[in-house]
Amino acid sequence: MGRLFEKEMLHIENTYHEIKDLDTRQIEQFLAMQGSVFIIGSGGSFSAAKAVEYQLSRLGIWAKAITPLQLRDHERVIPYSRVILLTASGNNHDIINAFTYCQELEAEAILCICMSQKSKIREKFLNNGHLFLWEHSMSLGKDGYLSVNSLIAMIVIFSQSLYRYSGDTYYQCKMKNFMAEDMVVRYLQNPVLCRETIIVLHGGQTTSAAYDLESKFSEAALGNIQLVDFRNFAHGRHFWLQQRGKQTGVVALITKQDKEIADKTLACIPEEIPVQCLYCEDGNDGVIQLFAEIFSIVFAAGKRIGINPGKPSVPEFGRKLYHVNYNVNKNDRHNMLKNSALYRAVFRKTGLTDQNDILWNIYKEQAQQYLNHLENTEWECVIFDYDGTLHTKDLDSNYESQIMNLLNEWLSHGVKVGISTGRGRSVRVELQKKIPREYWEQVGIGYYNGGIFGWLNEDSIPNREADMVSALEQLYEQVNAVLPLENIVEEYEPPKATQWTLRFRNRLQKDKVMEIIEEQVREKDTLKMVASSHSIDILPQEISKVDILSSIKKRYTGLEQKKVLFIGDSGKYGGNDYEMLQQGGLSVDTFSASLNHCWNFAPIGMRQLEATLYYMNHMSITKDNKIRIHL
Repeated sequence: MGRLFEKEMLHIENTYHEIKDLDTRQIEQFLAMQGSVFIIGSGGSFSAAKAVEYQLSRLGIWAKAITPLQLRDHERVIPYSRVILLTASGNNHDIINAFTYCQELEAEAILCICMSQKSKIREKFLNNGHLFLWEHSMSLGKDGYLSVNSLIAMIVIFSQSLYRYSGDTYYQCKMKNFMAEDMVVRYLQNPVLCRETIIVLHGGQTTSAAYDLESKFSEAALGNIQLVDFRNFAHGRHFWLQQRGKQTGVVALITKQDKEIADKTLACIPEEIPVQCLYCEDGNDGVIQLFAEIFSIVFAAGKRIGINPGKPSVPEFGRKLYHVNYNVNKNDRHNMLKNSALYRAVFRKTGLTDQNDILWNIYKEQAQQYLNHLENTEWECVIFDYDGTLHTKDLDSNYESQIMNLLNEWLSHGVKVGISTGRGRSVRVELQKKIPREYWEQVGIGYYNGGIFGWLNEDSIPNREADMVSALEQLYEQVNAVLPLENIVEEYEPPKATQWTLRFRNRLQKDKVMEIIEEQVREKDTLKMVASSHSIDILPQEISKVDILSSIKKRYTGLEQKKVLFIGDSGKYGGNDYEMLQQGGLSVDTFSASLNHCWNFAPIGMRQLEATLYYMNHMSITKDNKIRIHL
């Protein structure tokens, strides 16, 4: 089993250069989303998870590295967080079960970095705006027992993604030689490796390397490692040296930031205790260099006792242990989410799973009432959001083609359909390609979040030459005078008639810029901001996605508002579907806290287009061309 460790070490340089220039757009799209981050990994991948934890924390993003088992302790937090899965093969039960758990709890976003392009986990990734898969098969082939090169590859690709995303040169991968020819020789006679136990002192940037040293020593049975940071060592851990100093050595991983505390700490350690200091330069390449040093220590320790760390003798019980399938998804609460539409609707609204909770029961009663209303009403018109509901930007989606087939069937029976979107002319162009011309007169479109209305057959709407709302024009001029928007905004252009749309390259820049803009929006009183799945829109207060209804009712004079069903994906407060779904509707993704509106009854893990398709597959057309729902 495995590959000779020295062969793996010699390939580190090649892996570094092979990985650093690869396309990272999937990772950057994930970074642009909101929410704290859990990073999940096992074995060597957990060491990479600790490195990613530090990289994100340094950038100001709350991050925590956990194992797959620890996921169950964060059930209430996962739906409001992003998740990164790190895996060398993408085939082990733990990582696949972790993905399923996070996907069914509907984490804000899930990114999987997999060092194989032929993995079981890739089959789990659907086309929706919350799932991101970055995969690459290394030229070295399948990684060895201790996952040396996949570990380096994960750190390099994520760091390079952060550099492209943030512009911070700390994360930049540069040309560098990591493996010195005499590196292993230097450690062969090192007195620290002659000791039974090694205390590894670390802090900040060096923590991930410390975890990896412990992981590799334990997995290859090379010795005992104790991990402790420089200050926690002072809180009683030093007593070990007093009692077991003859069997113990110290490895100190030191950065420029930690040098003062490291020097003071090491000066207190008795002279008879051997100490090895490893110095780490600031920046991503310094971390990679430190890992190379760690690998050299591991190889030297193995050579000293006759074990090749990359190719150990694995006992049969060890193989059985590895293949034990503990599924974190198999618990009573999770099964209730799968089997009960009401239970999952309440969980989405409240995060609660305790059926004895008073609030849980209040929401359950309201969910039941709303579900009864949905199923007992003959809906005369259905109005959809577009992006994230009928269409997935930048993704090929089989769901979209199925949705459009059903929609065209509805139109062939005369069902009244509206589409209310934050976009402009591009939606009309796209829909005219998907809907037969004979039905164009039946489809009403509210452009720019309801600011402009037109039927699908009206090619002159929206009008690019329409006069801009004066308040928007003033805001644009004020903001443009103080901020270099052309360098910050992904798609930079002035406001269009009734709306100003902003898409940002960088989430951190976005947060700060939006604070500046939001303050000026509040001062005007005449404008408001709403968010969609891909942008932020600024528009006049009086404009709403619900405005489409008044325009449709001019043609269909007998249409009752209470029999109009709205379906959208951005239903939480501040989302651009919030006002629309508060009128009475179904969410295919985020939702408000309302007891009376904006419920999501789709099966757990179904989001955006998949949820839309689920709803539509559970609808039927009556003899008088109305819609009935059967959930």
